[in-house]
Amino acid sequence: MVTGHWTLYLRTPTCIANKDRHESNHPCYSRTFLLEFGFPAETQNKKVEAGVVVLRKLSLQVGRGLLPVILTGVVTALCASAAAQTNCNPPCGGQGPFRLFIGPAASSVPLGSPQYFWAIRAANQDFNGSGFIDVTSGGKWSSSNPSVATIDSASGVVATQSQGTTTISLRSGPFRVSTLLTVGPAVIRSIAVTPGNPTVSIPGGTQTFTAIATYTDSSTSDVTNLATWSSDSSTIATMANNVATTGSTAGSTYIHANYQSVDGRTGLNAGMTCINLSPANSTVPAGPPSIPFTATGHFGAGNCSDPPIFNVTGYVNWSSSNTTVADINASGVAFALTAGDATISATSPGLTGSTNLHVNPPTLQSLAIQPASAATIPQGTTQQYTAIGTYSDFSTQDLTATVTWNSSDTTVAAINSQSLDSGLARASTINTGTTQISASTPGCSGICNSNSATLNVTPPALQSITVTPANPSMEIRSSSPLGEITPMALRLI
Repeated sequence: MVTGHWTLYLRTPTCIANKDRHESNHPCYSRTFLLEFGFPAETQNKKVEAGVVVLRKLSLQVGRGLLPVILTGVVTALCASAAAQTNCNPPCGGQGPFRLFIGPAASSVPLGSPQYFWAIRAANQDFNGSGFIDVTSGGKWSSSNPSVATIDSASGVVATQSQGTTTISLRSGPFRVSTLLTVGPAVIRSIAVTPGNPTVSIPGGTQTFTAIATYTDSSTSDVTNLATWSSDSSTIATMANNVATTGSTAGSTYIHANYQSVDGRTGLNAGMTCINLSPANSTVPAGPPSIPFTATGHFGAGNCSDPPIFNVTGYVNWSSSNTTVADINASGVAFALTAGDATISATSPGLTGSTNLHVNPPTLQSLAIQPASAATIPQGTTQQYTAIGTYSDFSTQDLTATVTWNSSDTTVAAINSQSLDSGLARASTINTGTTQISASTPGCSGICNSNSATLNVTPPALQSITVTPANPSMEIRSSSPLGEITPMALRLI
């Protein structure tokens, strides 16, 4: 979906040639259209100077980023209304070449970075914004130099291979449009500062940091001596190049390494003596919701529960002793995966706080019976139902043999809860009518009740016809040429 704000300048050389037409409402004047896809277009008059169409992007969200673009083309005619056709030559409504556009135009990307191309096409000759459609995946993309960049022929996603230039083209129906793509040197994608979240004594404690840059082509480089270092709080720690020195104030701050406009950071805990985690020793079922942990640090002497205590959740390193049972991210949010126990830890080099997380088996969240749609059976016949339970970890299980089955009208149909034929509804041989079939079982924070399924019982239906006696035979007597009577057996089938 292409969305965003565009400015479209439509200029007609035929009308420009007539210099004495200066009225703002004259049909031969070009107009500026602000296109907001999916919304009404806004227009304003604009004096024209050349016979060119310029499509200029103000902001466009495509894929994962904002893409700049300037596109040009020639339009053969533009008039304010069909009634004004006689004032413009060629007449309004001419097809013109202004039909298909791709972007970003003449773009440049660093080696290793993906590029997302898009395409729009004028569905008709209405230039007010309502006639454009997204054809990004409606044509065939190609790259003239695959050694520089390849492009997915269906989606328009480019993968860069080496530095250089290539022509990116799209063929959509009878139209073919191209633009240039330049692949430049790899640039820094991120900077990692180590050690992560250290604890340093106060006052006058020091900590030396290292900055490693990762580039868009996945290569790495030590930029410790090239980066600009800083501390968010000079009262907690000051920086001299890559060395932090604590002041007399206890607390946590971020240490930054900035190089080529890319910032990396880590926490520094000055004077922290212990770490406490909450919730402590908790028990949860497998599956969502997630479990957010909080780390509080005690600074200075005394008991760990005594002030001063600060929230250091974002200044510690989180880990789980058993990631198959529970995993935890860098923000201290844990995810219970399977039954078992895991130790959740928050560390600052030299200090560790930990707690146990017990994960119970997943709990039943909902119960559904199948078929859910209304069923119709004649008297004396059966309908099999199944019960499917959905658990907190999104797994499902067939609970047909363990649930309690119920029929709202057992005179119409009864349903068995025995293990051998559980869920088998038997229609009455006497009554017809409608009953609701449902199931229930312990769970769902109490009793888990299923949906209800309608079962209609109709009068007996003809199943078969039997002819008796079966396979009869009879004797026929005939006269032979010699006048004798010869018995014959004839079997009727």
